[in-house]
Amino acid sequence: MITKIKETIQKHNLLEKGDHVIVGVSGGPDSVCLFHVLYDLRYDYQLDLSVVHINHMLRGKDADEDEAYVKKLCLKKGVPFYSYRINVREKSKDLGTGEEEAGRKARYDSFFEILKKTNADKIAIAQNMNDQAETLLMRLVRGSGLDGLAGIEYMRDQVIIRPLLDVSREEIEKYCTNNRLNPQTDKTNMKDIYTRNKIRLELIPYLADNLNNRIIPNLWKTAKILQEDKDFIYSFVKEAYKNCCIQKIDKEVHIQKEKFNELHPTVKKRMILRAIADLGVRQDIGTIHLESILHIVEENKTSSGIDLPYDIRVDIGYKNVIITRNKSEKTLKEFCYEVKWGNNIHIKELNASLSSEIVANNHQKISKSDYIKYFDYDKLNGPIVVRTRKPGDRISPLGMSGSKKLKDFFVDEKIPREQRKQIPLVCCGSDVIWIIGYRINNKFKIDDTTRNILILKYIPEICC
Repeated sequence: MITKIKETIQKHNLLEKGDHVIVGVSGGPDSVCLFHVLYDLRYDYQLDLSVVHINHMLRGKDADEDEAYVKKLCLKKGVPFYSYRINVREKSKDLGTGEEEAGRKARYDSFFEILKKTNADKIAIAQNMNDQAETLLMRLVRGSGLDGLAGIEYMRDQVIIRPLLDVSREEIEKYCTNNRLNPQTDKTNMKDIYTRNKIRLELIPYLADNLNNRIIPNLWKTAKILQEDKDFIYSFVKEAYKNCCIQKIDKEVHIQKEKFNELHPTVKKRMILRAIADLGVRQDIGTIHLESILHIVEENKTSSGIDLPYDIRVDIGYKNVIITRNKSEKTLKEFCYEVKWGNNIHIKELNASLSSEIVANNHQKISKSDYIKYFDYDKLNGPIVVRTRKPGDRISPLGMSGSKKLKDFFVDEKIPREQRKQIPLVCCGSDVIWIIGYRINNKFKIDDTTRNILILKYIPEICC
């Protein structure tokens, strides 16, 4: 099983050497197995580990025993332990959601809080092959398109990783037994009080007994195939979006109708979703709304339009489909913080942080994250600051010749005007060396002559 997990990690680039990983550990077999495996792999990947446990306060003494078990496990291994007690029943009432969703939000909020606090790199979640199969069935029953049926991702946002996704629950339980881990048992998992439990305890056993005894691995395989299809479609959508989207200005996205109408409906829908995401809306827009948009575009009645949730409006112009967001513009207070080597700077205006580290150039593997960048330290000739934009700021973007104004860079990259004001800059003297989340300065890139590397890591506020 360890070999299988290592193959998953390598295939999907889940870990980099030197990563600090936050491990969500409930005390059950899955999460205890995950923690034990990552602990065994810590030397291979030079990992730092921290554990986060959430007591949902739903199971009284049993929940307290789970918390005590995880704390004892961490003490034995010498791993930092963070625990939260969150009344999920009350939280679900406040949010107006079910307890499952409230519990999920509580867990991820806690994970990201510790991620920021410890300046960690990844969050490891113990979802496995069975979870993947259950998720596919649950979404199929509720009604879902390809994106939903593609299931759980191995990695999300370059932060959340799921190393056990190719491992079955049976393999996990066998591993726990062989290694005498004695995990806790959540008795509520054996009650059909939640949709997922009903699928796990009733639907899957029925399908296995009456239709196909390999239902779990087959559903897992189906999710993998759909994930590959999804990845291909989104790579096509990305290029089509660049070709059709002629401008993104102050709370507006303009898409050329003529080119848009040549596309397949599945590409059109995803382009609309991408445009809405570019306007800062990350919540799902329903299929009924997307169908309505395609309908008014097809009718092509100039000046017709449709209002969507989250203050989004779509209008039909003479040549363009115009997508706008009606919201008051956020203003960002000016700030300027000096970067001191080895320190973690909290940028309160953005509820984010920036860390710095200087290391010798040993030709180490370079992270591809938009929020981790590497610079030739010896080319920097002055104090480094992270700050807001100033008139006249320029950059020589990596991969381009010559310099350009930041305004021109943002226009070329089709970054909406309101979004530009939220993008911090790292500067050395009059040089912008990094537009955080986008491009570094070509003048300060590392090359074969680089002796010392400055590593900057930006941790933004992330909503789950």
